[in-house]
Amino acid sequence: MAISNEAGLVWQKALRKLSEAAQMPAESFPGIVIVSSYFAMRHAAVAALLQNDGKAPSAETEIIARFGVVVGPEGAEHGRAFNRVFDLRNAEDYDAVATPSSDEAAGACIAAKGFIAYCSQRFGFALPAQNP
Repeated sequence: MAISNEAGLVWQKALRKLSEAAQMPAESFPGIVIVSSYFAMRHAAVAALLQNDGKAPSAETEIIARFGVVVGPEGAEHGRAFNRVFDLRNAEDYDAVATPSSDEAAGACIAAKGFIAYCSQRFGFALPAQNP
């Protein structure tokens, strides 16, 4: 199935956010890594839903829920990872006392990489060429 233009554009945004998360040192900037990891996953999920359904919800929790329905048990691990990184991102953005650890940030980035790889394989999106 050909990738729709809108889904392709949102997918490119997901890849940019993942690149930001991967290039930022988690030890120095855990909050930025978490937020960028979350948005990489969010944009990948929206691209997947656009590709699968022709539309995507706008509310964060609805995106997560619909993604889980679409991928079913096969993608449940990635749906749970998406939800965990969403919780980390909410704590980073909205909890006045929560301070993310570098381990949490590194874990969020790893989860985002796995999520992007899964969405690429499951929905037919291209990944950037790897540098040797």
